[in-house]
Amino acid sequence: MKKTSTHSLDDTLELMRDLRARCEWDAAQTHESLRPYLIEEAHELDEAIRHEDDKLVREELGDVLLQVLFHSVMAEERGAFSFADVAEGLITKMRGRHPHLYGDAAKEPWGYGVATVAEGEELRDLGVARPVVVFTPLLAEELTRVRSARLTPTLGFPEVRAQISAGGKNGGGARD
Repeated sequence: MKKTSTHSLDDTLELMRDLRARCEWDAAQTHESLRPYLIEEAHELDEAIRHEDDKLVREELGDVLLQVLFHSVMAEERGAFSFADVAEGLITKMRGRHPHLYGDAAKEPWGYGVATVAEGEELRDLGVARPVVVFTPLLAEELTRVRSARLTPTLGFPEVRAQISAGGKNGGGARD
């Protein structure tokens, strides 16, 4: 591993604030105008991960972080929320998802909430070629609805509909 940077997350946040204040292009951006960049950067990160290219993964993580910072600073400027609020929400969410570590709940077996082998086989029968992490509870409800009526999947996530329609060629994974 290379030397640790002397820059912190606070430094990156301050840089983004400075860019919004002093660069016309950055200042003109909106959540809507940046949507294509966010999607593009996420896809580029996915591609770097698929190629197991650590150098490129590092670069693309920075690009995704830039998008998170950009959107956070724009919201901060409107008084909607701050980056600290985003971090607090993330910490609360992750602690809530791990009550066996941050609460008094019993530890569930690994894989709890993930499609079972049988569900994976059933999804393949519906045209999903790869195992899919269940978007609990929504995807589980959709699977139940499709099972019971042998209906065409109509879940509100375009990427899931696309994956099911394309036979799983678009990949799968958990949201949030």
